[in-house]
Amino acid sequence: MPTTRAFLLMILLVLTGGEVSVTHSADELTPGKWKVLHLRSRRIVPNVQPLRERSGLSNVAVLDLKGPHPGHPFLFGNFAINGKMGIAEGNIQRVEGKNAAVSLGEHDEFDLEGVIDGGGTGGLFLMFGWKDGRGNLVYNVTMQRSGSPWHQCEFRRGMVVPESDTEINRYEWEGPKPVVIRVADGRLTLRIDTTTIATERELENYSPGEIMLGSYDTKLDPRPLQIHSLRIRPLMRAP
Repeated sequence: MPTTRAFLLMILLVLTGGEVSVTHSADELTPGKWKVLHLRSRRIVPNVQPLRERSGLSNVAVLDLKGPHPGHPFLFGNFAINGKMGIAEGNIQRVEGKNAAVSLGEHDEFDLEGVIDGGGTGGLFLMFGWKDGRGNLVYNVTMQRSGSPWHQCEFRRGMVVPESDTEINRYEWEGPKPVVIRVADGRLTLRIDTTTIATERELENYSPGEIMLGSYDTKLDPRPLQIHSLRIRPLMRAP
């Protein structure tokens, strides 16, 4: 039975009823019920397992993006899915290829929480509101000597909107950390452990769409992303 800090944190996320969430105004938003998308089992299966059919998670089969830095050895450039996510050692992680992502389905305003190990070099990304070639991408790359910048950019027709790529913060992810994400009023709040990456940052032209979480290849390979636990709830406007 795992006794690591990460396991205790993911149990906390499921059982606390939201004490570790970002705050919200009761006059404006009414949180719905949490849906657990993934929770690391106490019984670890040695073989690689597919994503659970009833989890609400699925592999992104096709995603072709013309990114802001084509040919760059580290920053997000042109991207095409060539891999797959699965469950290994109880965690959701890349099990095939180098560019892979998991879809959380389509959502509008929401809270998303979990315990994720995003440590290591290489690239990872979050896509918000993806639909018909449109969406907002937040990506992070950790380099051996040049730090770990976080960027945000907008896509239309699968191509980055010129001049939209902006560095929003710097933070190097090390080991399993609790992650708290909120999208409300077309704005993103993202916190990893005690570090706030973004606070109510505008997602340009945001509309409901697919959420994706994945890794992308760099000169130092893709990020060895591992999702220990994940849950989501809708945010609804009070009548």
